[in-house]
Amino acid sequence: MRVILALIWVSITMMVLFPHLAEGKTALQFLKEAPKPRFRPGHTLPPLTRWGWEMPFDVKIELAENWGYALEFGTATPEAIRQLDDPNSIQYRLIALSASNPQKYPLSVILHRPFFDKEFTESLPEETWCLDEKGEKIWSPEAPDEVFEKAGRLAVEPLKKILEKKASIAVILNGGEYALTVYGFGGKIWESDERVLKAKNGKRWFDYISQRKAHQESILADIVRKSVPQTLYIYYSNGVLNRNIYPEWWHW
Repeated sequence: MRVILALIWVSITMMVLFPHLAEGKTALQFLKEAPKPRFRPGHTLPPLTRWGWEMPFDVKIELAENWGYALEFGTATPEAIRQLDDPNSIQYRLIALSASNPQKYPLSVILHRPFFDKEFTESLPEETWCLDEKGEKIWSPEAPDEVFEKAGRLAVEPLKKILEKKASIAVILNGGEYALTVYGFGGKIWESDERVLKAKNGKRWFDYISQRKAHQESILADIVRKSVPQTLYIYYSNGVLNRNIYPEWWHW
C-alpha cells in the first residue's frame, strides 16, 4: 500500500510541476509549437541528418521544411526499394516529394550494409576470415579487396534506383559497425594467424588495424562516391572518450 501511495504522489507531483508532460503531445505537435531555428540566407551548410529510429512521415516533412534537415528516406535496403512501386508506401511518397522539389526536399539516405546479410557473408572467400579455437569465423584484417568491392556494388544499387526516380540525394550515411572491428574483439585470434602477423610486419596493432580499416572502407566509399557524385558521404565513427585513461584503452 505504501508503494502504491508513493507512486500516486509522484504522479501527482509530476503533473503539477510539469503539466505539459500530461498533455501527451506527439513529436509533430511538439515540433510545430517549438521555436524554429533561423538560418542565415545563402548559408552553405549541408542539410542536417539524423541516425536513429524511424520518424513518422509528417515529422520527416516538418524537419525538412522548418528545421534544416534533409528528408529522411531511411535505410536503402533492397526491400525498401521494392516499396517504390507501391504508391501507398512511405518510401514512394518520400521519393515523389523529393522529386517534386529537390531543392526543398533533398534526401538523406542510410546506406545498405550487405555485411549483415547471411547470403552475402556466406558467399565470401575463405581469406575473409580468421578462425578461433572452436573454428568460428571472425573478420580478418587481411580480408581481400574484392569483398568490399562486392559490398560497394550491392550498396549502390538501391541508390541508383532512387536517382532514377529523379529524387535528390544530398547526404549518404554509412552506419559502419561491420567487417573489421577493434582489437578487443579479435586481437587474440589475429595474434595466432600467420597471414595477419606477416602483413602486420612489426607495426603496433592499433596502427595496423587502423590502416587496414581505412583501406577497406576507402574501397567501398569510392564506389559510392563515383555512383552518386555531388553527394556528401559520411561514415559513422565513434570518438574515444577514454583515450589514454588506462593502458588498454585502444583495445576498444
